[in-house]
Amino acid sequence: MSQTTALEKALTSAIAEYLEQEEAYGDDAMLVIDPDTLTVSLIEEEPADAEESPFYYVRVMDLVRMDTDKPGRWLADSEAVAELAGDILE
Repeated sequence: MSQTTALEKALTSAIAEYLEQEEAYGDDAMLVIDPDTLTVSLIEEEPADAEESPFYYVRVMDLVRMDTDKPGRWLADSEAVAELAGDILE
């Protein structure tokens, strides 16, 4: 499995976790991506020291789209996920 595929899979999995427990997180929930290990985790909001961090912080809502078949339901946006993975691995 390529690094890009592995990162896309990790991002999509974290987004799915967020969507399954959406009420547990606020609108500012973030994904934290470690570019060295390609691990992705969820946090409630961006930490104050994010600028100095080696990690990438991305709002979850920037990586989802509305489900056109079921209004009110969110889905991982595969294009946004692929673009982010490409940017991180450049």
